[in-house]
Amino acid sequence: MSDSESLYALPQFRDRLRSNGALRVSEAVEYDVAGVVYHHRGARVPGHEATFVWEGDRFSIEIDAVGDRHAWVVFEDDAGWDAFVGRLAGGPPFVAWMCDAEFETDEADVMTDKAEAIGYGRFSFGCYLHGESTWRQLFRRASMSAAPFFLSRPDGRTVVPDRMETPADVVPPELRGEDPPAHLGVRRASIGSG
Repeated sequence: MSDSESLYALPQFRDRLRSNGALRVSEAVEYDVAGVVYHHRGARVPGHEATFVWEGDRFSIEIDAVGDRHAWVVFEDDAGWDAFVGRLAGGPPFVAWMCDAEFETDEADVMTDKAEAIGYGRFSFGCYLHGESTWRQLFRRASMSAAPFFLSRPDGRTVVPDRMETPADVVPPELRGEDPPAHLGVRRASIGSG
């Protein structure tokens, strides 16, 4: 992928996943991946690799996270998922996926389709892909913190939850032990450390 903006559908994402049983993010794209940052509704988990695993009526993503962190999220397989590979101006490439209900609930009133929404960076789940040069700095920052994840703020800053006064205001409910909103297609999420 070039440094300019781009977006395309990840070909046969679900078919490949069902056929193989598992699909590493680094093998699903034509990009040199040294590390990933899993994006879960604003929570960001740095990892060496991310792997999709198909499990019958559901699929999961498992992050080989940096340090003592762990991240494992299970999604409803029949929720009408579409996966895309893209890059926004000035950012790293990413793989993002969105189900039908998320689009209808959160985006359909202002976007024509999932591709347009994801092209504007409006997605709940994705993996940012980092090459060697950008991964070194992210790995170093992740290694210096025990926080289970970082948080992406609306102003573009990334903050560490253990340095925040009110993390509950910005942490997704499923990462606080509550149920996720039904329209997101999430069965369960386990993201933490230790």
